Amino acid sequence: MKQILLKLYYRIRATFLRLSGVRLGKGCTVSGSIFIRKADNSVIRLGDHCTLHSLRRFNPIMSTQLSLCTGCPGAEISFGSYSGMSGGAIYCVKSITIGEKTIIGADCLIMDTDCHYPAPNGMWASSFHEADRGEPVHIGKSCFIGARSIILKGVTIGDHSVIAAGSVVNQDIPPYSLAGGNPIRIRPLPKHWLPIE
Repeated sequence: MKQILLKLYYRIRATFLRLSGVRLGKGCTVSGSIFIRKADNSVIRLGDHCTLHSLRRFNPIMSTQLSLCTGCPGAEISFGSYSGMSGGAIYCVKSITIGEKTIIGADCLIMDTDCHYPAPNGMWASSFHEADRGEPVHIGKSCFIGARSIILKGVTIGDHSVIAAGSVVNQDIPPYSLAGGNPIRIRPLPKHWLPIE
């Protein structure tokens, strides 16, 4: 009975996402209230069997509501099949793609824009809605992004890479790498972490 109710709950939460304009594949698991802000003619897409958690009951280490936002027409956030994220935020003005089977830990931040830039008279201007100031972010397949990591604009993370918790990723990460820290340090993925084919 509990499993039936849980599946019904996931289905109801997924329906709310669809009503917000999110394109969902089949069998997605969605918990809690996810904040969606979607610019006109932009896309937020989840592949089959994705998991999005925005409720502590399902991931006790997260502390923030999950937020998925596009700021410009034509912007696209795309999750591959069997990928997942708990809490945290994605903000996109151009393109953010997350490969299949990639897991994004609690409270991570991913953005393809700096959000602000220097303006005359010592002021700061907003680039929240300026696609030409964005640089696409691509996270490969079967990656693990540790809790509270920050992925900045223009970054590509190669397939099967691991980002340690609390890292700031401001440069490309080769496939099969372990990267961590601020500034980021990169080394080969330990052999015992290599994927089982």
